[in-house]
Amino acid sequence: MGDRADNAWEKAAACQQHAQRTTDEGLKALFLKFRDSWIRIGNEAQFDEDVIANEERLNKRVGERR
Repeated sequence: MGDRADNAWEKAAACQQHAQRTTDEGLKALFLKFRDSWIRIGNEAQFDEDVIANEERLNKRVGERR
């Protein structure tokens, strides 16, 4: 995984821990929204990294065939 995705998932995990520790329902909901946002960011970062890696592999294969 890339640093950007790993960082986002670490932040998502921290938000989950904060949500579990609080007794304030409003604060819990806010932490869970933050968690979901960080998960989305992590997924997008991983997708971007996978696309770039696949593009590099394809370009290498095309270059080998020439």
